Amino acid sequence: MDDSPRAEVPLSREQRLSAATRRRLAGDAAAAVRLYRDLLRENPADAEVIYRLGVIAADAGQGEQAERLLALAVRLAPDHPAMRTALGATLRALGRRDEARDHLTQAAALQPDRVETHLHLGRLLLECGCAAEGEAHLREATRLQSERFPDPLDSDPVPPEAARWNRLEVSVRRRLADCAQGAVPLVEPDSDALFLHGEEAWEQARLGREFPLNHGIRVRQGCYHPGPSWPDAPETLLALPEAGELADFFLQTRRRRPARVIFDPSRPDEATRALDWAQRLDGVYAAFIARQNALLEPCRALVPEFRPGEPLRIFLLGSRYTTVIRPALENMTAAFRRQGCEVFLSMEGEDLSLYENVHHMEDYLAFRPHVCFKINHVGAIWQHPSVFNAVWWQDPMDELLGRDPVTWRGAGREFNYLYVREFAPYLE
Repeated sequence: MDDSPRAEVPLSREQRLSAATRRRLAGDAAAAVRLYRDLLRENPADAEVIYRLGVIAADAGQGEQAERLLALAVRLAPDHPAMRTALGATLRALGRRDEARDHLTQAAALQPDRVETHLHLGRLLLECGCAAEGEAHLREATRLQSERFPDPLDSDPVPPEAARWNRLEVSVRRRLADCAQGAVPLVEPDSDALFLHGEEAWEQARLGREFPLNHGIRVRQGCYHPGPSWPDAPETLLALPEAGELADFFLQTRRRRPARVIFDPSRPDEATRALDWAQRLDGVYAAFIARQNALLEPCRALVPEFRPGEPLRIFLLGSRYTTVIRPALENMTAAFRRQGCEVFLSMEGEDLSLYENVHHMEDYLAFRPHVCFKINHVGAIWQHPSVFNAVWWQDPMDELLGRDPVTWRGAGREFNYLYVREFAPYLE
């Protein structure tokens, strides 16, 4: 038997690109940059690597550097829609709207079904005063996103329209329009809200108001204000950072996002601030979608490791804002633990939070489950085929009763449990 050491097989370019991307998604941008630069030393004209370095620079707020890198990538690969989209988005952030519009329009022509392109182009057109054209691109972004990534856990009541991408900006502009026409109705905060004045936010938080969020379930109102946290503040008084990426704040805290900006529309200075905050907060949704799409392939590639003697890892996901599913999942979590399993329940812990698909996916990647357990939806779109998928059908959901057949992954890894026998024919 030959015991001599074997030479390691060098990683391919694609494997090294993938490793760098995993580092970036894990938050280690510095390590990703080092790996990209190693590749760039081997081929200084590698447009893909230059593009990814440009994206990291843009994420870090280094707009000028990002523009230089992305412009070089586009010169090397002029027919690459993702590169043109990234360059257009960076130019838009730098205020160079005409150049941004040119690149984003070309990107949309190169790949008409790219969500991010329609999103950036739509928001740019709104900023340029082209409302109808901008709304059309935002509606297309919503339609394409829903086809690419159905979200059965989405508790957001907003319909799949352009307002999903720019709802706060639309609400602020409507209030300004009402003011211009002489009608300034009193706004009663009936949702989580951002108050431009901290004192007003404090007073609202002190009242301890509640509002119905979903399925009639009432939650405490989150009262946001710009700036640092206040000492001895009520629990529902929430500070928003005035600098940096708001998406990072909401990804880490998992707080519900404000659904309204409270301001005085008769004051131009407040109107300007309100629009600025509305656009920043609307950008969080777009950042969540981009993050969700980036996590899709890593989730699909995650192969569970089954080791003798180690307990099964069972991942359950759901929402606390339901009348039946929340206690059911909590009971199942306890039951699986009694059987000696490792269990992770990805669900909000308190009523100021809201878990979205991106949060469930991050939990999934960190836990590395053998089994996923869900209620009322298949939801296996981001699972590797070797992960067991168990579904308990509690209610007659559209996914179950619809005309289109439910898509199963096969390989004997799908298990369905029925609350009532009448559901059985729909699974045949």
